[in-house]
Amino acid sequence: MTADSDEYITELQKRLEEWNMGLDELQSRVDRAEARSEAGTRPKLEKLRRQLEEVGTKVRSTPPKEGDEWKQFREGMEEARDLLDEGIEEARRALDE
Repeated sequence: MTADSDEYITELQKRLEEWNMGLDELQSRVDRAEARSEAGTRPKLEKLRRQLEEVGTKVRSTPPKEGDEWKQFREGMEEARDLLDEGIEEARRALDE
């Protein structure tokens, strides 16, 4: 891998850990929440957890090293990053209501 791709993969691995901790914290809050909040938030957390697992699998696989495949991989990871960040923040807001 190139230095750029190595650095990017390392950053993705760090973000995976952060997302995982964020989802764990949210899951704990949902577990303690009233049934009203739990019913709306639990499915969202389960979906986010599945998305996180998919991203983790792709990051742990052998990502492309360069060229168009690397560009597509990186674009896909950036899209996944945005979706996970937004989903976690949305779940936090729902629990804060």
